[in-house]
Amino acid sequence: MKKIAVALAFTIYLLAVAAILAPVNAQVPITVWGYVKMPDGSPAVGASVTVKAADISKTVTTDSSGKYKVDLTVPSVPVKVTVTAKKGRYRGSASKVGEGVIRIDVVLKYSPPPKKSTSIELSVDKNEYVVGDVVVVKGYIKPAMSVTVTITIVKPDGTSVSDNIKTQNDGSFTYSFIVDKTGIWKIQVKYAGSSEYAGSSSPVVEIVVKEKAYITMSAIATEPGKVIVEGVVEPPISGATVMVYVSLDGGNTWLYLLNTTTDENGHYRAELEFTVGGNMLFKAIFPGTQTVTYCETEAPPAIKLPTPGEEELKKKEEELKKKLTELENENVQLKEKVKELTEKLEEAQQTIEELSTTVATLESGSEKLKTATFIGIPLAAITCTVVGLLLGKRIAKVK
Repeated sequence: MKKIAVALAFTIYLLAVAAILAPVNAQVPITVWGYVKMPDGSPAVGASVTVKAADISKTVTTDSSGKYKVDLTVPSVPVKVTVTAKKGRYRGSASKVGEGVIRIDVVLKYSPPPKKSTSIELSVDKNEYVVGDVVVVKGYIKPAMSVTVTITIVKPDGTSVSDNIKTQNDGSFTYSFIVDKTGIWKIQVKYAGSSEYAGSSSPVVEIVVKEKAYITMSAIATEPGKVIVEGVVEPPISGATVMVYVSLDGGNTWLYLLNTTTDENGHYRAELEFTVGGNMLFKAIFPGTQTVTYCETEAPPAIKLPTPGEEELKKKEEELKKKLTELENENVQLKEKVKELTEKLEEAQQTIEELSTTVATLESGSEKLKTATFIGIPLAAITCTVVGLLLGKRIAKVK
């Protein structure tokens, strides 16, 4: 019990000593003084002087001899004291660690006025280009002035090219160059600054350069309701996605059908089935890759896909055309037969005319023979015989 009482009494004693010493340590006076001089050594009369020690500061003005004096109270010593002085465009400072009376002299130096800030804006006409394209860079510097700026272009392989550009009086500038490699190009413009203006840099502008791609497409209707589309992507890309579309209104609206992929030669093929018919346009789209551009079919192929009813009508039309051809062939044959019969009829008519002439001749002769009564009957018999023979020959010839 006694030990506890002794320990408690000792603790109270320490607390009392600390309470007494604390205000003593917080109230340590120091005096800081010295001279402030101009760069040529002359007194800096009327200079503003700020003395700071242990987060405590005070500002005074130098007298006609350039002298200053400041009294401070600090928590403890020794302490670091910093003196900062200024007069017009002249600045200076000095530091020292000490206690009691501390002398710190300061020599001012000329401090030029801060430079005016500048900024550069930069833009390109688009973000994606094709190898061989011309990139047009436009920008301007603020405030507007005619100065020389430097443009730096970093190629995808890490090599860079720099060039100087003279801005216009309104601060604007334009620069163009040709991209010859695929990948990401970086562009930046910098202004070095002048005695009046601070330097500045534009944000880095990145552009993507790709190889131009092309896609072909053909469409064939193989049977009612079925169409095969195929084509090639150039340059050949294996496993590339190709999207197939169809239009039923002449290309005003496009309906997505399916995706297909290319083989190692860039070739793609898809079989399509439809429950409708009519005039159709087809289109293929290649979405591109990191190094190859987007492209789509430039001339969509067109086909007319017949409906089931149209297909039936087409079959009937073909049957009628076939029947018509048969009838036309029969008509030709009949015309040839008629022509042949007409020729035979004309020959028969000619024979009849010849026979008529012969009969007339014979009749004339018979009249003369009638005077010879003694030979009349035999002559008549002979005439009939001759006529019969001639008619028989002519008729046989006509047949």
